[in-house]
Amino acid sequence: MVLMATMMSANTSLAQKLQSGSLDFLSSTNTLAVAIDYSQAIISKLTYSTRCEVDPDWKKGEEEIEKRFVIALAEELSKHGIGISKNSSYTLNLIPIKIDNDGETRAQLYVKDADGNSVAFIDNLHGEGGRFGSLTNLTGDGMERLAHSLGSFLGKQKRLVNKQKSKESK
Repeated sequence: MVLMATMMSANTSLAQKLQSGSLDFLSSTNTLAVAIDYSQAIISKLTYSTRCEVDPDWKKGEEEIEKRFVIALAEELSKHGIGISKNSSYTLNLIPIKIDNDGETRAQLYVKDADGNSVAFIDNLHGEGGRFGSLTNLTGDGMERLAHSLGSFLGKQKRLVNKQKSKESK
């Protein structure tokens, strides 16, 4: 019983959460743009720049990883009536912080408006890594899982914002 309570509190503490700002914009937008910035990431115990120097395949693999992330995010967001478009008024700026050897990924997210102002900050994003394959493949697995979790979270937040706005308009 104590172990179960400890596990539940550990999972809750790792759950993504809105740290600052507001997600109210979700009620007025049908699209989001996506940008990923690895520059702060520690990848398998190496800084991003060192990883790129010692492993030229990492930089080549980034495009594949990002593609997998965007496809998974688009799939999840579409369930909530949100698409992905480079021309959106809001951009999800994903900042991977740590990528382990198995591709497990931890990240933060800043949502910026068309003027570049930060409107929301979401922390504790997490994606489980994979079981076998190259670091690129394993990281792709972790980023896909992170994308599904993020998309689900944003969809839930959109429902909550819409529900609140509906109550206010009555």
